[in-house]
Amino acid sequence: MKIGLTLGAVALLASATAATAQADVMVTSDYLKMGWEQVSAQVPYNDLNLATDGGVQTLRSRVKAEAIKMCGAPEVGARNTMNRNTCLDSVLASAEPQIAKLSADARAR
Repeated sequence: MKIGLTLGAVALLASATAATAQADVMVTSDYLKMGWEQVSAQVPYNDLNLATDGGVQTLRSRVKAEAIKMCGAPEVGARNTMNRNTCLDSVLASAEPQIAKLSADARAR
């Protein structure tokens, strides 16, 4: 992948109080560790009931779709595949704690 390609990962940047009022999960990339440009986007969740398993699964699906869009299409070659997989793994791994926190907060209400 090249720096000019769109890439990303997921990280919520708000505190617990702000996260409950937040309408989107902010996605950013771990690519700075690889010397690439960091890119971010938002994944909306305000229409979901995160107190239910279905709502949480829908949010995970949205995060995965955004990760696929931002990390780019698969390219030929082992190195390109590894870079894309690193991007996808980074997106999903950084999103999971945010999703768990949002779900726990919603279920506590």
